[in-house]
Amino acid sequence: MWGAPVKRSRRGGFDLRIPTAEREVLGAIPDMLRALLVDGDAADPALQRLYPKAFTDDEDASAEFHDITHDELLEQRLAAIDTRWSGPCDPTTSPRTRCSHGSPR
Repeated sequence: MWGAPVKRSRRGGFDLRIPTAEREVLGAIPDMLRALLVDGDAADPALQRLYPKAFTDDEDASAEFHDITHDELLEQRLAAIDTRWSGPCDPTTSPRTRCSHGSPR
């Protein structure tokens, strides 16, 4: 029995206890998201949720807004994926991970 998956430590950080299957899912999500962002079909509802129309009543204005913002949003999202967990605070590599206020511990 694992107990609570997230528990506050006495030193102010957090202890994460994540079973192997869940760690594998967490580890796969960033690569799946990257593939969707880079190679996904614009008609995919998942991509449409990530890039919603700015103006529901003006298709031209919405398309212009998309043209202006899409590349920067994509760059920011890919950078965020690249900064995912690392070091001892990575819940995908160890069944028990200790983090202090979001930083490796």
